[in-house]
Amino acid sequence: MRENNLERFIKAQESEFKTALAEIKSGHKRSCWMWYIFPQIQGLGSSGTAMYYAIEDYEEAKAYIENAVINAHLRESSEALLQLESDDATRVMGWPDDLKLRSSMTLFALAAKENEVFRRVLDKFFDGKLDAQTVDILDMRYLVMRIDEPDFGCEGRPDGVEPMAKVTLLKLKSEEEIQLEIPDAELYQKEINEGNEVAFSPDGVILKLS
Repeated sequence: MRENNLERFIKAQESEFKTALAEIKSGHKRSCWMWYIFPQIQGLGSSGTAMYYAIEDYEEAKAYIENAVINAHLRESSEALLQLESDDATRVMGWPDDLKLRSSMTLFALAAKENEVFRRVLDKFFDGKLDAQTVDILDMRYLVMRIDEPDFGCEGRPDGVEPMAKVTLLKLKSEEEIQLEIPDAELYQKEINEGNEVAFSPDGVILKLS
C-alpha cells in the first residue's frame, strides 16, 4: 500500500466533504470532488488526480471501510443519494462521474460486509448492475456452476437452523473451482441461480453480475 495511505482522503475531505454532501442533497453535482468522495479502484482513471486518489487494491478498499471518518462520510454521501427523488445518475452526478459512482459503489459493495447502502445505490441508479471493469480488476468474476439446495429429509428443518446451500463457483480467469456454503435465503434475495456470473470477494461477499 502506498506510503501516504488513507491520509490523502482524510485531508481532502476535511475541506470538501460539506460541499460535496450539500451538492448531493441538492440533486446536482457542480464542483470537482468525485475522486476522494467516491473513489474507484486503481486502473480506471488516467489523470494524475484520478491515479493519486485511486484505491490501490482490495486490501486498501477494506482499510477505507474500516476507517471511522471516511467510512462515515462514504455512507452519509451514499444515503444522501438514496434520499433523492431522481434515479438518474447522469442528471445528478453528470458524465463521466455517473460511471465513477457505479465503479465506486461496486468496489465498496464487495469490500464491506455491511454493504446494504452501496447495494441500494446500485439498485436505484444502475438497476443493480455492478461495474464489470471493477470486478475484473479485482479478479472476482465467477460462474455459478451448481447449487445444491439444503435437504432436511422427511423431518424438515430443525428449529433455529439456517438453511445453507452448497454452491460451486468457477473462477473464469483461472478456471479454479471452489465450493462453499451460502445461506439459501441470501441466494434467493440476490436472485443468484446456476449459470449466473457473480462477483465473489475473499471475505465471502457474493453479488450477482449477470
